[in-house]
Amino acid sequence: MLTRRSLIAAAAGAALGLALSAAQPGAAGPLRIDAGAARTMLGAMLGSLITVAAVLFWIRGTFVQLAAAQFSARVVQGHLSDRHERRALPFLVGAFSYAAVVLLGLPGRGAAPATATLGALLVSVAAFLTVVRTIEVGLRMSQPSTLVLALARHAVTVIRARLPAGDGSDRAADAHGPPGAGAPVCARASGWLTGVDEERLLGALPPGALLELRTAPGRLVSPGQEIARLHGGGDAEAVADALGGALALSERRPADDIDVALRELVDVTLQAMAPGAGDALRGYEAMDALAWVLAELLSRDVPVGRRERDGRVLLRGAEPSHEVRVRAVLEPLAEVVTRWGPPTRALQRALDDAAARLERQGLPARAALLRRTWADVRG
Repeated sequence: MLTRRSLIAAAAGAALGLALSAAQPGAAGPLRIDAGAARTMLGAMLGSLITVAAVLFWIRGTFVQLAAAQFSARVVQGHLSDRHERRALPFLVGAFSYAAVVLLGLPGRGAAPATATLGALLVSVAAFLTVVRTIEVGLRMSQPSTLVLALARHAVTVIRARLPAGDGSDRAADAHGPPGAGAPVCARASGWLTGVDEERLLGALPPGALLELRTAPGRLVSPGQEIARLHGGGDAEAVADALGGALALSERRPADDIDVALRELVDVTLQAMAPGAGDALRGYEAMDALAWVLAELLSRDVPVGRRERDGRVLLRGAEPSHEVRVRAVLEPLAEVVTRWGPPTRALQRALDDAAARLERQGLPARAALLRRTWADVRG
């Protein structure tokens, strides 16, 4: 299926081809290009662009196959497709569209549009360089240490985008609604939650009501699942209707999911340290990366979203606590890493460095949480 970026590239290529062909219908002197020669060159170029696109897919498949023996399918799928590759194929689509429009606009005889024809020649050179660059990027991303670093950077980026800068305070008590059962509000559709239209929800609440959301972006929503509680009166069914339109659901789990980013690094560590894997160095690298990511996580605050308008209150407090997330990372590691002395000492050193970093940032309670959780999961 063509992506939006590819469709935009195709339209841009066609528009550029039309503009250059109309701007200079022909040229004399050293820039004069015979229409027949231009037609031959552009026809060959269109065929070569199809070949180049096939080569790019082949290169991608080869590197994915090589990396699949070292990393899980989720890691390979998510991080071998980097920015270069996401731009390469739309560029080739735009180049093909440009060359096709210029070819169709060539006169039957005489001179071809010099600027448009020379532009097609430059595009063909750029397509060749794209293949070379794709090979370089694939080789770089297939290196275990490079991919571990990419996973860690992605996790840090997601954490900084989703969690506010921390001051060491604990606002977990603000994450719950008022005492009382409240009326359950259930989902009516399924999918991965990617966003919430808060203004629409506030507008659907009656005056004096409080809606306590019990889900968050990145969670799976299913029909009949309780995803909110309505306090203070109001029609729960009407709120459920408004909630269905305010939730953005997707077929794929969003990329900016903290729990997925953490689990990817955990999976890399477990796979590297598994018996018979023969790549303990990759496991040590992943443990260092995990310690960095955990220090970044604990330096941020768990957000408690509270929006008020005209006496209506929307409360979002479904984000997991720091302790829950740290335990989810360290428990599976403790089961595997602590079987041998060197990996245990390596992880202990990495966690000590992360705790020391938190203490230097003035967050001793978060450092104590990290040390306490590790001591607990080790038994």
